[in-house]
Amino acid sequence: MIYSWSTIGHNKQLNQLEHDIHGERLSHAYLFVGPAGIGKMHIAKTLAGIIQCPNNYCRTCPICKQIEKNIHQDTIQLVDKGESIKIEEVKGLVERVNLSTQSNRKVVIIDGLERLTPEAANALLKTLEEPPSHTIIIATIHDLHATLATIVSRMRAVYFKKPTHAEIRAALAQLYPQANTETIESAVALSFGASGRARALVEDPERLSELRKEFDHIAYLYEQEGLAERIVHMGELTKAEAEEKDEKKAPVIVSKFLDTLQLFLHQKLHQFIGDEAQQLRIISHIEKAHDARQLYEKNINTRLILEHLNVNLLK
Repeated sequence: MIYSWSTIGHNKQLNQLEHDIHGERLSHAYLFVGPAGIGKMHIAKTLAGIIQCPNNYCRTCPICKQIEKNIHQDTIQLVDKGESIKIEEVKGLVERVNLSTQSNRKVVIIDGLERLTPEAANALLKTLEEPPSHTIIIATIHDLHATLATIVSRMRAVYFKKPTHAEIRAALAQLYPQANTETIESAVALSFGASGRARALVEDPERLSELRKEFDHIAYLYEQEGLAERIVHMGELTKAEAEEKDEKKAPVIVSKFLDTLQLFLHQKLHQFIGDEAQQLRIISHIEKAHDARQLYEKNINTRLILEHLNVNLLK
């Protein structure tokens, strides 16, 4: 590849983007589809830098630095802060697109297209139907079904998958030559296939150690036959989240627990290859944990979610 994308995996997709750039076949709108934590937003910002930089994406000029800091006038970024994107934001975005430009192009990056409210989605659709000739829109999304089919049909979808453990392991060894084998193996195992998460864990040994303990504790709780210890733990999680909210912090404890539980269950599944009955049982638990995560994201009562999950994990 010509450019340094600084990401793990996705060689096929990145090669295609480079062909689009140098073949002058850039689409007016790209939709990067795939699970969280695999580098879609990083690739979107890199693509914006390649398009805007006058020095072949040097990463050192004022334009490259402004894009990285989200302050470049002609590169508009709607960063995912966990909140929905309302129609006012899309209208403001359209207004900025229609202003005069100091660059050859306007580039719009929308992180998490599924966050669009119905009104905002329809407002964006109008821009996609009649795109300004000097504008390129790059958006990310986890699931194509999470937005209007008419929006998807007007964008060039690029599909990204989780890199393999082997790809993550090799990349971490190259990126962090000072890291020992145990650290890299733990980061790979606890990354859940998310390359960005793996890098963050290598860079934060304290968090990696904390996550190992969480993982071991979940393994212990999962193997218990009775409800008592699990009920106590779920109560502690609910209390800890309430304290986070009281301190006006973004709640993360329950979110981390649910993510780690899913990771544990996926790893547990691989231990029972050949045992169909056990695999079906664990798949059911994975589905219940996923459902709990979805309900949590919709701000359903945390205590009820955890209690219901607790009962389901005994079945």
